[in-house]
Amino acid sequence: MLWSHCKTNKIIEKNYKLSDILFVRDEIDKFVENIHNPTVIGFSCFVWNWAFNNEVAKIVKEKYPDCLIIYGGQHQPSVERLKHEQDFFKKNPYVDIIVHGEGELTFEEILLENLKDKNWDSIAGVTYQTKDYKFKTTPTRKRIENIDVMPSPYLDGVMDKLVEEWKDKYIFTASVETVRGCPYRCTYCEIGSLYFQKLRPQSFDKMHKEFEWMAKNKVEYIDNADSNFGLYEERDMQIVDLLISLKKKYGFPLIFRNDWAKDKGADLIPIALKLKDADMAKGLTMALQSLNPDTLKAIMRKNIISGNMEEFINKCNDIDLPLYAELIVGLPEETLDSFKSGIYKLIEMGLHNYSGIYPLSILPNTPFGDPTYIEKYKIKYTKTKALYYHITESEIDESEEENIVIETSTMTFDDIYKAHEFKWFMMINHFFGLTQFVARFLKNHSDIEYEDFYEKLQEYFSNKPNTVLGNEIKELRVALKEVFTDNRYWGWYLEDKRTWEFDEGSVVKIWKKIDLFYQEIKSFIIKSDLIKNVDVLDAVIDFQKNALLNPNLTYPYKFKLQYNIGDVIENNQPLCNGGYELTINSKTNKDYNGDYINWATEVLWWGRKEGRYKSIVEN
Repeated sequence: MLWSHCKTNKIIEKNYKLSDILFVRDEIDKFVENIHNPTVIGFSCFVWNWAFNNEVAKIVKEKYPDCLIIYGGQHQPSVERLKHEQDFFKKNPYVDIIVHGEGELTFEEILLENLKDKNWDSIAGVTYQTKDYKFKTTPTRKRIENIDVMPSPYLDGVMDKLVEEWKDKYIFTASVETVRGCPYRCTYCEIGSLYFQKLRPQSFDKMHKEFEWMAKNKVEYIDNADSNFGLYEERDMQIVDLLISLKKKYGFPLIFRNDWAKDKGADLIPIALKLKDADMAKGLTMALQSLNPDTLKAIMRKNIISGNMEEFINKCNDIDLPLYAELIVGLPEETLDSFKSGIYKLIEMGLHNYSGIYPLSILPNTPFGDPTYIEKYKIKYTKTKALYYHITESEIDESEEENIVIETSTMTFDDIYKAHEFKWFMMINHFFGLTQFVARFLKNHSDIEYEDFYEKLQEYFSNKPNTVLGNEIKELRVALKEVFTDNRYWGWYLEDKRTWEFDEGSVVKIWKKIDLFYQEIKSFIIKSDLIKNVDVLDAVIDFQKNALLNPNLTYPYKFKLQYNIGDVIENNQPLCNGGYELTINSKTNKDYNGDYINWATEVLWWGRKEGRYKSIVEN
């Protein structure tokens, strides 16, 4: 986008040539070999490439000392952060200029001034290095009022070169920006600043042209950089209709991924339903982050949907629209009890599909990087390996780090540690389904609360390390301690030699011992006196096993059951003994023939937000 705008300037077009856009990560030395005698390099910085960019910039500056190195993006220090990071340029002497906020106009002016006197004072929205590693910050640049008139790299030929160069090696994803900005001030998010609060939408006509380009160039996955898709309801519905028609015409795109509007609730259902019916979206999001009122106040967040959340969940369930929640571990004012209570509340309200629960990563340009905010909530964090998943060991860059919260004024380190274990425990057992149907049966048939069941389940297997689940708990505890002491990566390596999230990997490992796992679950239920009738218990366990997509079975198949377990679970009907025949089918319409990695990829990774780990059960 920067170059698309800059090349419209005739002076720039005459005096500069774009050598390359380097986006494929490689070993540092090999990466730098692609850089030949540069005059200017712009680095786009975020948490996942900060260390990499610094190393490249350092080598380039040593090799080409006259090269102007410019940092932009969201990870380079903000103006506020520089007030308490006075030594930034001393630590990073290879950086010449930092760009704050939007980059298109600023980058253009830097290139023009670089041809003249290099008077960086004349350019708004930058901090530049002066003598002896000092620096000077210029006034804030005003936001671009109409981003719709800005040129598109998809439409002006900039991306064509990349497609031609890489089409035989990669399947393409693409980012679009249907709207720039976000009206919310969430303290954990870097776009939650006053600078980005006003929204700048793109027109449907411009989006139409960009999406058509993507379809013609076989882009499979589109990632929308709009933080609140659905806010412009009429236009966004037009976009969805367009994408569906393009998929029918060209076969692309396959997936359109969004962050949904935070305050629209049920108004988003028609848009999400269209994407779901076209098999283009993974579900509708409730980006809650916490259900604790004190926490929401501390992070400047209001879950507007909270008042009618149960109604909203039930409405989505009734029409079979996948719905998932997002929560964060370690936010201010959260306690271990309130965190656990929030998860149980969601399950009680009927959220049985999926929840994304994430560690709180400190992004330095948010209030979480502000010493005053840190002191107010007594926030402590530790460096861990970066949150890399689904990549090989050779692809992991050990230099990248993540600052993860490990203590607040309301949660000790032990509490945070227990919260991560609890999150994992609930993910594998409820949100990836291993005991979900048992828990739901007990709730509807015997009025046993989810909290009572899962607390007993966790306590029981925590004390039985020789069981399938008990051993997994033991291994997770060791791994988490190593993660928080920066001695290991996040997640498990499986036989494909890739990292998988702890919950995903544990589910795969348990599935390889699934019969023994359910024998042990059955023993727990008997010893806990949760189901007294052995025939009913057998039927519940059999239903539970068949309600999950089994990588070792061929679909469809028929299955006989003595009791109407599914009716009790799904419709809260009384338990009946009569003999039932069920048809079991796969949501993926395929068999996996024991290929656990392919199954895990399509079901636990790609399909988790739509509950693809569940089979289709029909009476």
